[in-house]
Amino acid sequence: MTLKIGSRPHPGDDDLVRYMDRQLGLEEARRLRAHLGGCTECAARLESLQARGAAVGGWLAALDAAPDPERRA
Repeated sequence: MTLKIGSRPHPGDDDLVRYMDRQLGLEEARRLRAHLGGCTECAARLESLQARGAAVGGWLAALDAAPDPERRA
């Protein structure tokens, strides 16, 4: 955990992104999941990051679906 608020260590955004991308080891993921279960602030940050990730994914999908005006069918 990289962020400290008060006396409790909290995960940084980089930790939360690695958690979302399933890039943490089993023990690290377990500890973070347990922390998220008891910390509404961090759970809300994770939810916000997930929403932003979904929005970016939607924008990228829309770019892929948009026709290229320079290309002919």
